[in-house]
Formats: sequence, C-alpha cells, structure tokens
Amino acid sequence: MSSSFAKSVTTIRDYGLAIKNQVFSPPRGLLKHSFLQAGVTSYPVLVDWDAVWSGFFYLGEGDPAPLRDSLLNFLDHIGPDGKGQRRIDIERYSAMPYQIRPFLATGAWVLSREIGTDWLDESALTKLQNYLGYWHRERLGRHGLLTWLHVDEGFADNGLQNWSWESCAVEAVDLNCQLVREHLALARILEAANDPAGAARERQYARILAERVEAALWQEEFGGYAGLYSPPRRFDPSEPILVHGYSNLWPLWIGITPPERARRVIETLLLSEEQFMSPFGIRTLAKSDRCFNNMEHGYSNPMQGSPQLGPVYSSNCSNWQGPVWALPNLMALDILSHYGYKAEAEALAEKVVGFFAMALERDGCFHENYHSETGEPLCAPGIVSWSLCFAHAHKHLASPRFADLVQDALLKP
Repeated sequence: MSSSFAKSVTTIRDYGLAIKNQVFSPPRGLLKHSFLQAGVTSYPVLVDWDAVWSGFFYLGEGDPAPLRDSLLNFLDHIGPDGKGQRRIDIERYSAMPYQIRPFLATGAWVLSREIGTDWLDESALTKLQNYLGYWHRERLGRHGLLTWLHVDEGFADNGLQNWSWESCAVEAVDLNCQLVREHLALARILEAANDPAGAARERQYARILAERVEAALWQEEFGGYAGLYSPPRRFDPSEPILVHGYSNLWPLWIGITPPERARRVIETLLLSEEQFMSPFGIRTLAKSDRCFNNMEHGYSNPMQGSPQLGPVYSSNCSNWQGPVWALPNLMALDILSHYGYKAEAEALAEKVVGFFAMALERDGCFHENYHSETGEPLCAPGIVSWSLCFAHAHKHLASPRFADLVQDALLKP
C-alpha cells in the first residue's frame, strides 16, 4: 500500500488513542463495569455493536479492557428469558422493545481468542446461550428464518431492504447471517470451555440457517439476496423485497455465498459506480434504486410511520438510503479480500481510508455518515464506533475477519 495510505491509517489510529479517555467511561448507574460510549458527543451511552466495534480497535492496540468491560455490562442485563438490551443509558434502557443485536457472541469470541475464556463464568455462558435462544423462540418466520421485530431493531434504521409496517414480518438477510456467525462464535467459546456437545448444537443451528439463507433468500433474476416479506394474514403469499441495500451483502461478508453468486454480486453491484461504488466509498443503497438519496436524516423513522404512532414525518432517523458509512466499507474490504479481488480491495482501502482520514482532519471528528457524491458530512458529529477500525484496514486486506470465523466451523462435525 502507498505512503498516503499509511499516513491515513496513522491519522485514524492516533485519533482513536487520543480520545480513549473520553469514550471509555467509568462505571456508574446501571453500568457496573467501565464501558465504551458510542461517541464523544453523539450517543454518549453504551450501544451494543458500536461498543464491540470500537472495542475491537482498542483490543488491536493491546488493551482488552474496553471490549471486555462493555461485554460484561451487556451480559449483566440479559434476563432469564434471554432478552437483552441494545442500548443502556446511565439510568434507564432506551430501546427496550428491541433485543440486543447479534454481535455479542462474536465480540466475546474475538476477545477470548486473545485473552482466553476465563473472563466468562458459567453464568455468562448460560446467558449467551439464552440470548441466542430468544431469537429462535420469539422471532421464527414462515420459512424457518428469523425476523427483526422491526427494521429499526436492526443495523440500518431506515433500510428499505428490511422495512415493513408490521412487526416480525421480514425474514431478513442480515439478521440470519448474523445468527450464523453468532452460533459459530459461541461454538468456539463452548469448545474452549470443554462443552463439545454444546458446541456441536451451535454449529448445527448455524448450518441450518446458512442453508436456508441460500435456498430462500437468493433471488436469481434479481441478481442478489433479498429479505422475504410475509404478511401477517395467514394465507397471503410471501414476497421478496427487491432492494439492493448494503445489509443484503451479509452472506458474502461471512463467506457462505458460493463463488459464482459472489462474483455476480461483486462485479455487477459492489464494484459498479451505478450501484454501490461512489467516489468516497460504498453507498448504503444502490444508486439505481428509485429511493436513493443523501438527505441528512433520510425519510422518517419507520417506527413513527403507523397511524397508531403519529404522522409519517414526526421523527427523523439515521439515513441508510444512500450515504457512505464506515461499516459497509469495512464489509466490502472483507468481501473483496475473501473472494480473491485483491487489487480491488486495495484500491477501495486507499480510497475510503484516505477519505475518512481527510474527513477527520477537516471536521475534527468522525460523522456517522457522509454524502456519497460530495463527501459532505451529514449526521452525528463525534460518533466513534466502527470508524476507528479503519486504523486496522490492513488486517482486513490480509485476512477477512468474519469469513475466517465461519468457513471451517461450518464444515466441522
């Protein structure tokens, strides 16, 4: 990689280390352990996968405490039924209807791979198993795949690929792939904890979900994956939500997509300037989609769109309908590296890491997202989260993070 890439990586790394004392906060209120805030100014609370992502950065810098302590806080707040909390403020839960998003076991395994499993006691292992069991017990859809309670529960507030007005109506591509990876991460943890029967059970869950994703969610004529919308009316047929949004790339990210399908998605969508590839990185929604936009907040928060909850335009939300976010770009680096597009992965790394370093120097902080055609910052100045992981972009190029976790585990008896 070029000297400019190395300089950009250093800029991001230095920033992450400089703000550590601002985002790694001491225990207080509901949080018995120290915790990683999602941002310096935006989201100064503990948010599930934001904490795990920034925890990965600090772990890579030799300090496991931010990730470990944040995970312990989440484990503290998992109930006997496996229901966790996605966002924990000092004095309250601020996203109570939602289950903690499927990143917990992965975070625990990545940490355990570095420091061992002694930090997880028997109660914590039980909670990890119960939390995954909650998804299967409460969210099973028509086709044996799992559903978000609502699009806003997931990883893209207004992502059209998972949006329906009814609860638990979309068997989502991203959710089911996340559960594949979570079950395999837990299998690794249980193996290390001398529970081979438990590990085998988790691998079986993962295999079944992976098979169902390929069988039910790949849409041949559409040329990609799509979630299935199943109306709550008993006899109405299901239909695919034909939207090329970033979260439908998850099967490629965890490496379960067959090579020919992956090649088609990468060459016709991911690398296409008329679809995902912008001058500043990967867009969150294909440019060809009729709803593509770069509004600061995008369309209204879907949760505020029903007649029971008020007028459609009563609430804004983070916009995943076009702008550039760090996450889809980290995702794309892994996808391109795993499927053999080395030159393309390096070119994207040069582009996107250079852009985020430039934006950091220009604005003095990261923003949650950026205009995909101009690079203008759009929302939530001061967020930290996954953007810090660009400091370790070279690791994604050398060894795709999530595909490595999944590949051999799916094949293991």
